[in-house]
Amino acid sequence: MRATFRDAALAIALVAPSSYGQTIIGTFDCGQWVKSHTPVQNAWLMGYLSGINFANARINYDPLGAVTSADQVIVWMDNYCHKNPLSDLYRAAFVLYMELEQKAGGPPK
Repeated sequence: MRATFRDAALAIALVAPSSYGQTIIGTFDCGQWVKSHTPVQNAWLMGYLSGINFANARINYDPLGAVTSADQVIVWMDNYCHKNPLSDLYRAAFVLYMELEQKAGGPPK
């Protein structure tokens, strides 16, 4: 159990700037993901996607509604990271979100 708290503290300590100028806390890279993704990384990914989705709640928009399990997200991330090992995980997650957004017909106008 100590390792879990240590891993969580490390995840929170990692900070990376996004390409949009926002700071992303606790990110990892696809190389780490492919090598071995941990429950902490899985939780970070689900929280990141949920956070983006929640930000759209005010416009009643839910691209993540098409996802029926966390396993779908993890498999998508496995595939993306194998193809793009130099990507950061937050970029990969954002690509997934944008893909789901496109399938949903884009945000309401």
